[in-house]
Amino acid sequence: MALTAHQRTRIASLRSGLLARLKPSPATHAALARAVDATAGRIAAALKGSGIPASVVVGGSFAKRTYLADDYDIDLFVAFPRSFAEKDLPLLLGRALDGMGAERVHGSRDYFQLRVGGVTFEVVPVLEVKGAAQARNVTDMSPLHVAWVKRHPLLADDIILAKAFCKAQGVYGAESYIGGFSGHVVDILIVHHKGFAGLVDAARRWRPKTVIDTLGHHQGRALMRLNRSKIASPIVVVDPLQPERNAAAAVSDASFARFVEAAKAFCTCPSPSFFERPRLTREALAAAAGSDSLFIVKAGVRRAKEDIAGSRIAKAYEHVKAGVVKEGFALKASGWTWDKGRRAFLWYIVKAETLPPTKEIPGPPLDRFEGCVAFRRAHGTVHTEDGRLVAVVRRQHRTPGRLIAALIAQPAVRSRLASASLVPLPSYAELPYLF
Repeated sequence: MALTAHQRTRIASLRSGLLARLKPSPATHAALARAVDATAGRIAAALKGSGIPASVVVGGSFAKRTYLADDYDIDLFVAFPRSFAEKDLPLLLGRALDGMGAERVHGSRDYFQLRVGGVTFEVVPVLEVKGAAQARNVTDMSPLHVAWVKRHPLLADDIILAKAFCKAQGVYGAESYIGGFSGHVVDILIVHHKGFAGLVDAARRWRPKTVIDTLGHHQGRALMRLNRSKIASPIVVVDPLQPERNAAAAVSDASFARFVEAAKAFCTCPSPSFFERPRLTREALAAAAGSDSLFIVKAGVRRAKEDIAGSRIAKAYEHVKAGVVKEGFALKASGWTWDKGRRAFLWYIVKAETLPPTKEIPGPPLDRFEGCVAFRRAHGTVHTEDGRLVAVVRRQHRTPGRLIAALIAQPAVRSRLASASLVPLPSYAELPYLF
């Protein structure tokens, strides 16, 4: 069922207020544009001085005017002639940037980060290409993607709304620890659905294996034509400029489901709150815990590329979560948050209980002779239950607090985090908010 006239009116009424908050002011954009021009000019001069025939092209959300007022960095593409060897691009660009304080970042093709006056610039080497057939790396297509989106200038504000909506739901970003919708995917979805209202209206009816093929490259047969490895995600978004590519391959089942549920809820009752990610406070967690036990782990994060650092935190968090459940405790809720710097917090709400001093460990079926022999050898006294061996062993940790303290001391956590410690209950007051 399509959106009602009342729902569309309500969404339209929110638009101006939201954009006033989400978009940078004209003065802010003008100041940023001056900084961009100055930095791009400085890099261009360095390239010329190094004898490198490459040009600097402003890209990303800044070039498309789809960036958020409080969350952005600037993409500068350094375009090399196609006669250059791909492996030489980062090396040559690094030489030109020498002395500017640029930091090399490893990726499918290395690029550089540069901080200038509080603004982060990502300086990306690309080859000058006119189409996908000439590209040697996915980044080579980035300037063409920017040009494609700029052909739809009236949808720039809708892209801003969609970005903010996704960020608030925690599903923005293709990084592995997020598994969400990249900026490129958001661009395609907005163009395909002709605006934000059209996107959320359609998304509330999405089912797994939804296909978005804006230019009709595959004529309704994308799932049959694309390589199976490229359609594992719950949504397939055919790249309009690279039809053999699923731009949404990074979207996880969890992020897809979260976005669909958020779209349903927003369409039912449109509200500005859907564009604001609630700040996680100790009071909110304590209220959520109620009579259950709340455990907060303060984690130190090792310096690394964002995707790597985030993945390490996520894996440490999952290790503790799985350990709590495996031991037999009732996990009511959990999550983690990170300042994108050196601090993170993992939190777990567990039923307040003391488990029995022993627990049963299921063994192999009785017809697995060798397995049964090994199980008996490992556990000593065993008994038979429902056609398999069962051992009764002493439980090491009978309370959730002791278990979590033990889990964060294990190598699976320590190898991924710089530090991890339970925040004592009296110290919760020292944490005004958890980002």
